Amino acid sequence: MTRNNKKIQRIDQDLIASIVHSPTLKNRVPEADRAEMAIPSYLNKNPFVRAMFWRRYDAVYQLSDLQPDMTVCEFGCGIGAFLPTLADEVKKVYAVDLFPQYAQDLAQRLNLDITFSKDLSNIPDHSLDLILAVEVMEHLDDPALYTQLFAKKLEPTGRLIMSGPTESWLYKLGRFLIGYNKYHHYHKNNVYQLRQIIANNNFILEKTVQFPSPLLPLFLICPYHINQG
Repeated sequence: MTRNNKKIQRIDQDLIASIVHSPTLKNRVPEADRAEMAIPSYLNKNPFVRAMFWRRYDAVYQLSDLQPDMTVCEFGCGIGAFLPTLADEVKKVYAVDLFPQYAQDLAQRLNLDITFSKDLSNIPDHSLDLILAVEVMEHLDDPALYTQLFAKKLEPTGRLIMSGPTESWLYKLGRFLIGYNKYHHYHKNNVYQLRQIIANNNFILEKTVQFPSPLLPLFLICPYHINQG
């Protein structure tokens, strides 16, 4: 983990539950896609599971080096856990998700200035300082293609932060013990494969953070910058 102890803003669990169970939204997103958005982790009755979810975002935040003049995109924003922090700390925020309805509802309720999209096409090329892809790339059919798109959307000095599950036996055991094993099939790649795919597509790995610790690496968090060579 990093030495920086900054934490992202926590969203009230009751607010999350009211959005997730809203009559206008709850039937519009399939269960598997709700799982991909980490909704089971947000609302899990086990406080340890919820704490682990937020701490993963804290670790990503601590590597992000957010600055007031930045333009940032969260690719795969899910319900929008990172969006209040981003909206408070940077100049412009894009949020991309196949099912942006939950995050849009959250942004409306919290009066956040966010530009939503279902893909990257509406984001100008070479306009982003940072792309965050937090536990989303393992779901992609063609992560190499998206990595190339990320490079196209980033400024030459821009950065990408990717995180994902190791799919180790400890990770799989943990998913089984908390009842998430039925959602496991939608992971197309583990984070080690993703780390190599990104490095093969014109990005340089800055470091690898093992979460929650090197002794228990359930997730890897990997910041990159574009290869200018």
